[in-house]
Amino acid sequence: MQVITFLQDSYFLGAFIIVLFSFLVSYKLYPVIIYLCYIKKLSKLPEKRSSHIFKTPTLGGIGIFFGFALTLSFIGSILVKYMVIKTLLDLMAALLILFFTGIKDDLLVISPLNKLASQLLAASVVIIFSDIRISSFDGILGIYELPYVVSISFTFFVFILVINAYNLIDGIDGLAGTVALIIFIFFGFYFLINQQFRQVLVSFSLIGSLIAFLKFNVSRTRKIFMGDTGTMVIGFIIIYQSVRFLTVNRTLGIPFSLSNGPVFILALLSLPVTDTLRVFIIRIRNGKNPFKPDRNHLHHYFLDSGFTHIKSTIVIACLFLTVIISAFLLQSLNINIGLVLIALISFILYIPITLRKRIYNLN
Repeated sequence: MQVITFLQDSYFLGAFIIVLFSFLVSYKLYPVIIYLCYIKKLSKLPEKRSSHIFKTPTLGGIGIFFGFALTLSFIGSILVKYMVIKTLLDLMAALLILFFTGIKDDLLVISPLNKLASQLLAASVVIIFSDIRISSFDGILGIYELPYVVSISFTFFVFILVINAYNLIDGIDGLAGTVALIIFIFFGFYFLINQQFRQVLVSFSLIGSLIAFLKFNVSRTRKIFMGDTGTMVIGFIIIYQSVRFLTVNRTLGIPFSLSNGPVFILALLSLPVTDTLRVFIIRIRNGKNPFKPDRNHLHHYFLDSGFTHIKSTIVIACLFLTVIISAFLLQSLNINIGLVLIALISFILYIPITLRKRIYNLN
């Protein structure tokens, strides 16, 4: 009892324990997962557009999910008498759907339609049963509260968009994991300051698991990829916490709030969404299927310019942080002006042609 009370009164210590626990679970699992992938020949052959030349396991999402799920279950079971965890149970149900869909896709490959159906089913669990939805535009284009049907429909659309956009940035070592780590650090400390312990538990459980994953993802000897198992689970939690952030940020009396919540969400989602939209436009303009993979993503431009995976990830992460910091600096502006400026900053920073010139100048 005293330990639980101490953890509740010491949120930062509790967050550290959550990170440490999830890190250790994932870190201990990865050698086993990598070993089984090689023994059972579950490693992936590099595609033509891939920058890798060796077979590599693609089930890194298993380690992330188990580190996250075991931490959430263990800590949640300790604190079940002190906080309502129904929404976390709904979240876990949704993630299990995506987890098994991702494993099947990583091992056998499933059709895009079946994958979409699984994503819609998972989203419906939290949107319908937990009422996790975007209920207001907070003044964007003069729109505030949304009709229920519009709110539900728009939230479904955003869930599917973000899940798949995040999946598409998983193209080089370290990038998807680093982007997610930055996002969940922001969410983690925001919810921590506002004493939203359920969301603190979600954020910091993933932070620990992602740190462990990145250790192996950038390794030269025991490398593992995130795979669809990881990208779908993480992409889902990113938009889940984005919606929770918008709801909490509108709550009166919280210790810390941001004046233009949607502007910060746009900044946090700027990299995957902007890169995906840009690539789709390029493909359509060239008369190609917008869903057919190619080498037009931002990280491909860096690799083609001679940067290594790690250097490309560091530079892109810095650009991403610049957009987030810009959102903080612009929070005093009108929400519509802030959104336009963040969209413009994202567009400028993520233009590959401009970045190419900078890269060549640096070299």
